[in-house]
Amino acid sequence: MRIVLIFSALIMSGLVLSAQTLQTVVNNGNTVTTAVRLHGRVDLGEKYDAGAYGSVQIARAANQGNKFHLSFISEGQMVYGMGYLNNSTVFGIQPGSDNSTANGIFIAPAGNVGLGNQSPQYKLDVSGDFRVQSGSNLFAYNGLADVLLKFAGRGSGGRAMVHDTNNRLTLNCEGDFTGGTSIGTNVYFSEVPSGTSYIQFGNVGIGTTNTQGYKLAVAGNMIAESVKVKLKGAWPDYVFTKDYKLPTLAETETHIKEKGYLPGIPSAAEVTENGVELGEMNKKLLQKIEELTLHLISKEKEINELKKSVRRQESAINMIMSKYKFKQ
Repeated sequence: MRIVLIFSALIMSGLVLSAQTLQTVVNNGNTVTTAVRLHGRVDLGEKYDAGAYGSVQIARAANQGNKFHLSFISEGQMVYGMGYLNNSTVFGIQPGSDNSTANGIFIAPAGNVGLGNQSPQYKLDVSGDFRVQSGSNLFAYNGLADVLLKFAGRGSGGRAMVHDTNNRLTLNCEGDFTGGTSIGTNVYFSEVPSGTSYIQFGNVGIGTTNTQGYKLAVAGNMIAESVKVKLKGAWPDYVFTKDYKLPTLAETETHIKEKGYLPGIPSAAEVTENGVELGEMNKKLLQKIEELTLHLISKEKEINELKKSVRRQESAINMIMSKYKFKQ
């Protein structure tokens, strides 16, 4: 049984203050200027429930299929309907005359509300895209892969989060947020080539979860156009001071014979176990180079003295040979 209601003439109005009957109003609408008033309880439909559910009851027979309990009609066409879906426990408000579609607003018994979703599982369950906007500010999902965010007072905003190609999550897709991306207050990634990105606290591991206390731990190879190590300790120019005790070559030889490596340099076993600190190792190697330089200078002086001595001896020999007329 389809019931066409004009609430201003029926629910909020009453019964019979003129010659027309309620059936006349149902069939033809209110045909006079005097309002129709209903007093007491009103039951509409084919089923009466004696329970005290309110002053107005609207019931639908079980054989009504996808027809709505309550219909809104304009120029002979149903434009909206509301009622329980196929005698289910979900209440729907939908456009058109068929409540089997997913278009509309749906309320489940638990209080969950579905937009375009006849079986809402959450307090608000939306099937499709949505936008929440206040003035020029917005938060939106486009129904595809993009979540958009904009607060006009801070910039144009854009795609804040994107389910990108190769199943990758991309934050600040294509640099829509030109100021860069922050994670908390201590991690920042710049969108400007000359900008500075940083991780302010903690240690970083690449290829490893055990940084062993280092700020950056890399398990594997790395390449860089330039690496600068700035030491807090003294650079080994002290080798050239007068107070420095230069090890003799004999002492170095003895150490090599006993230990198998240069004094002051870590052994192969130590490097295997502890690795090499580039700054410290460069300092030690420079110290050895400077020590070798001093030894070379000393040896050059000895060689020059020997050359002078040889030349003097050659001069003396030549004089003797000339005096006694020895032939070479």
